[in-house]
Amino acid sequence: MYQGKKIIGIIPARAGSKGILNKNMVLLNGQPLIYWTIKSAKESELLDEIVVSTDGAEIKAFSQEQGVSVVDRPPELALDTSKTIECIMHTLSVYEQKGQHFDYMMILQPTSPLRRAMHIDGMIQWQIDHNYNDGVSVSPIPYNPTLIRYKRGDSLANVLNHTSTVRRQDMTQAYYVNGCLYLFKTDGLTLQTSLNDARHGYEIDNYFALDINTPADLQSCEILLSTNQTK
Repeated sequence: MYQGKKIIGIIPARAGSKGILNKNMVLLNGQPLIYWTIKSAKESELLDEIVVSTDGAEIKAFSQEQGVSVVDRPPELALDTSKTIECIMHTLSVYEQKGQHFDYMMILQPTSPLRRAMHIDGMIQWQIDHNYNDGVSVSPIPYNPTLIRYKRGDSLANVLNHTSTVRRQDMTQAYYVNGCLYLFKTDGLTLQTSLNDARHGYEIDNYFALDINTPADLQSCEILLSTNQTK
């Protein structure tokens, strides 16, 4: 709890995955991928509840062994086409039915294993102190959208509708939504809420924003963890 606000950390972890088979349970430095997110969530001082939303029996058993709650996700909310907001709304409704209401919910995706408790608590403090309804973690990108082009045949077209005749050092820093953290007030959330379109950004260094989508990502993260280069 922070400033009298109750906060739930939701870890969405369905069993199906295509890029890496059974991704949430694949081993990373001797532990299932989801372990690293559960670990950082448990080390947080400000989360009042940690829950894993899953349709997988193996994920459920492991999460319970780690001492966190589990909500069984219905099969229709665990499809390739299912949206994260759908499992979030389902999870919150399960708690509401038990008489438990939270002021904020934070999404902690297992694919961000380098995220730390300091990032979780830092974002909570930042967002509540500013009374923002929504927030998402972002990281700086090394290039500016001014220089991005669509390629049609051999012809180039600007992505942004303005000139790129500006010195690189004068370009405004651009950021990308890295998927590490999402924090929203629960009041006002609907199935139409677009999580990536949060209006406020909490900056996290690119180092901690490594997102596991491919076997190569997994290998890179394995090296970082095994050589203790996690800053």
